[in-house]
Amino acid sequence: MTTDSLQSTTQANASEKAPAIFTLINRLMIPLLRSPLHGIASHTLVLLSFQGRKTGKTYTFPTGYTQQGNQIEVISSRSWWKNLRGNARVTLWLRGKKRTGEAEVFYGDETVAQALIPLAGRSRQMRKLYEIELDAQGQPEEEGVRRAALATALVRVRLDP
Repeated sequence: MTTDSLQSTTQANASEKAPAIFTLINRLMIPLLRSPLHGIASHTLVLLSFQGRKTGKTYTFPTGYTQQGNQIEVISSRSWWKNLRGNARVTLWLRGKKRTGEAEVFYGDETVAQALIPLAGRSRQMRKLYEIELDAQGQPEEEGVRRAALATALVRVRLDP
Protein backbone atom coordinates (compact mmCIF):
# COMPACT_ATOMS: atom_id res chain seq x y z
CA MET A 1 0.00 0.00 0.00
CA THR A 2 1.43 3.40 -0.92
CA THR A 3 1.73 6.33 1.45
CA ASP A 4 -1.08 8.11 -0.41
CA SER A 5 -3.44 5.17 -0.07
CA LEU A 6 -2.41 4.72 3.57
CA GLN A 7 -3.33 8.34 4.27
CA SER A 8 -6.73 7.86 2.63
CA THR A 9 -7.34 4.62 4.51
CA THR A 10 -10.19 4.85 7.00
CA GLN A 11 -10.61 2.58 9.99
CA ALA A 12 -13.62 0.36 9.39
CA ASN A 13 -14.97 0.67 12.88
CA ALA A 14 -14.88 4.47 13.12
CA SER A 15 -18.45 4.84 11.90
CA GLU A 16 -19.59 2.35 14.54
CA LYS A 17 -18.39 4.64 17.34
CA ALA A 18 -15.73 2.34 18.70
CA PRO A 19 -14.49 3.33 22.13
CA ALA A 20 -11.59 5.78 21.88
CA ILE A 21 -9.16 3.22 23.31
CA PHE A 22 -9.84 0.84 20.40
CA THR A 23 -9.31 3.63 17.88
CA LEU A 24 -5.97 4.43 19.53
CA ILE A 25 -4.94 0.77 19.65
CA ASN A 26 -5.87 0.33 15.97
CA ARG A 27 -3.78 3.37 15.01
CA LEU A 28 -0.80 1.85 16.80
CA MET A 29 -1.31 -1.69 15.50
CA ILE A 30 -1.61 -0.82 11.80
CA PRO A 31 2.01 0.34 11.38
CA LEU A 32 3.25 -2.33 13.83
CA LEU A 33 1.70 -5.19 11.83
CA ARG A 34 3.37 -3.86 8.65
CA SER A 35 6.76 -3.41 10.29
CA PRO A 36 9.69 -5.77 10.98
CA LEU A 37 8.43 -5.80 14.60
CA HIS A 38 5.14 -7.44 13.54
CA GLY A 39 6.03 -10.60 15.51
CA ILE A 40 4.95 -8.86 18.72
CA ALA A 41 1.31 -9.19 17.65
CA SER A 42 1.03 -11.05 14.34
CA HIS A 43 0.53 -14.47 15.93
CA THR A 44 -3.00 -13.37 16.95
CA LEU A 45 -3.71 -10.31 14.78
CA VAL A 46 -3.93 -9.82 11.04
CA LEU A 47 -4.29 -6.52 9.22
CA LEU A 48 -7.33 -6.66 6.93
CA SER A 49 -7.97 -4.20 4.07
CA PHE A 50 -10.89 -3.97 1.66
CA GLN A 51 -12.83 -1.43 -0.38
CA GLY A 52 -16.18 -0.14 0.84
CA ARG A 53 -19.00 -1.21 -1.47
CA LYS A 54 -20.72 2.19 -1.50
CA THR A 55 -17.87 4.62 -0.78
CA GLY A 56 -15.00 2.93 -2.57
CA LYS A 57 -12.77 3.92 0.37
CA THR A 58 -10.12 1.53 1.56
CA TYR A 59 -10.77 0.31 5.09
CA THR A 60 -7.89 -1.16 7.08
CA PHE A 61 -7.88 -2.48 10.62
CA PRO A 62 -6.35 -5.17 12.81
CA THR A 63 -8.49 -8.14 13.78
CA GLY A 64 -8.05 -11.49 15.46
CA TYR A 65 -7.84 -14.53 13.21
CA THR A 66 -7.32 -18.26 12.97
CA GLN A 67 -5.55 -20.02 10.12
CA GLN A 68 -5.75 -23.47 8.63
CA GLY A 69 -3.57 -23.89 5.57
CA ASN A 70 -4.42 -21.24 2.99
CA GLN A 71 -7.59 -20.19 4.81
CA ILE A 72 -7.97 -17.36 7.33
CA GLU A 73 -11.10 -17.02 9.48
CA VAL A 74 -12.25 -13.89 11.27
CA ILE A 75 -15.27 -13.66 13.59
CA SER A 76 -17.01 -10.30 14.05
CA SER A 77 -20.16 -8.83 15.52
CA ARG A 78 -19.38 -5.45 13.89
CA SER A 79 -20.99 -4.51 10.56
CA TRP A 80 -17.87 -4.02 8.42
CA TRP A 81 -18.20 -7.57 7.05
CA LYS A 82 -21.17 -6.48 4.91
CA ASN A 83 -18.65 -4.91 2.51
CA LEU A 84 -17.26 -8.39 1.84
CA ARG A 85 -20.43 -10.06 0.60
CA GLY A 86 -20.22 -11.48 -2.90
CA ASN A 87 -16.69 -12.89 -2.57
CA ALA A 88 -14.92 -9.54 -2.28
CA ARG A 89 -11.18 -9.24 -2.74
CA VAL A 90 -9.17 -8.42 0.38
CA THR A 91 -5.57 -7.66 1.29
CA LEU A 92 -4.04 -8.98 4.49
CA TRP A 93 -0.79 -8.35 6.30
CA LEU A 94 -0.23 -11.83 7.69
CA ARG A 95 2.86 -12.39 9.84
CA GLY A 96 4.68 -9.52 8.16
CA LYS A 97 3.81 -10.47 4.58
CA LYS A 98 1.28 -8.83 2.28
CA ARG A 99 -1.20 -11.40 0.98
CA THR A 100 -4.38 -11.21 -1.07
CA GLY A 101 -7.43 -13.41 -1.16
CA GLU A 102 -11.14 -13.79 -1.66
CA ALA A 103 -13.55 -13.39 1.26
CA GLU A 104 -16.66 -15.48 1.80
CA VAL A 105 -19.13 -14.30 4.45
CA PHE A 106 -21.44 -16.35 6.64
CA TYR A 107 -23.87 -14.65 9.01
CA GLY A 108 -26.06 -15.99 11.79
CA ASP A 109 -26.00 -19.60 10.64
CA GLU A 110 -24.69 -23.04 11.55
CA THR A 111 -21.35 -22.34 9.86
CA VAL A 112 -20.82 -19.43 12.26
CA ALA A 113 -21.87 -21.53 15.26
CA GLN A 114 -19.40 -24.27 14.31
CA ALA A 115 -16.59 -21.71 14.00
CA LEU A 116 -17.46 -20.20 17.40
CA ILE A 117 -17.29 -23.50 19.31
CA PRO A 118 -13.50 -24.04 19.29
CA LEU A 119 -12.80 -20.32 19.73
CA ALA A 120 -15.12 -20.06 22.72
CA GLY A 121 -13.60 -23.22 24.14
CA ARG A 122 -10.11 -21.69 24.08
CA SER A 123 -10.79 -18.04 24.82
CA ARG A 124 -12.27 -16.69 28.03
CA GLN A 125 -12.31 -13.24 26.41
CA MET A 126 -14.39 -14.59 23.51
CA ARG A 127 -16.83 -16.26 25.90
CA LYS A 128 -17.22 -13.03 27.85
CA LEU A 129 -17.70 -10.94 24.71
CA TYR A 130 -20.37 -13.27 23.32
CA GLU A 131 -21.84 -14.28 26.70
CA ILE A 132 -21.15 -17.99 26.22
CA GLU A 133 -20.99 -20.18 29.33
CA LEU A 134 -19.14 -23.48 29.73
CA ASP A 135 -21.03 -26.67 30.56
CA ALA A 136 -20.06 -29.17 33.29
CA GLN A 137 -17.50 -30.77 30.93
CA GLY A 138 -15.84 -27.41 30.23
CA GLN A 139 -17.28 -27.11 26.72
CA PRO A 140 -19.14 -24.06 25.36
CA GLU A 141 -22.89 -24.39 25.98
CA GLU A 142 -24.77 -25.00 22.75
CA GLU A 143 -27.51 -22.48 23.54
CA GLY A 144 -24.99 -19.68 24.13
CA VAL A 145 -23.10 -20.52 20.94
CA ARG A 146 -26.28 -20.52 18.85
CA ARG A 147 -27.44 -17.22 20.39
CA ALA A 148 -24.04 -15.64 19.68
CA ALA A 149 -24.03 -16.97 16.10
CA LEU A 150 -27.31 -15.19 15.34
CA ALA A 151 -25.60 -11.78 15.63
CA THR A 152 -22.15 -12.75 14.39
CA ALA A 153 -20.39 -13.03 11.05
CA LEU A 154 -17.67 -15.40 9.96
CA VAL A 155 -15.39 -14.11 7.24
CA ARG A 156 -13.43 -16.89 5.57
CA VAL A 157 -10.58 -15.71 3.35
CA ARG A 158 -9.02 -18.09 0.85
CA LEU A 159 -5.50 -16.83 0.30
CA ASP A 160 -4.13 -16.57 -3.22
CA PRO A 161 -1.09 -18.78 -3.96
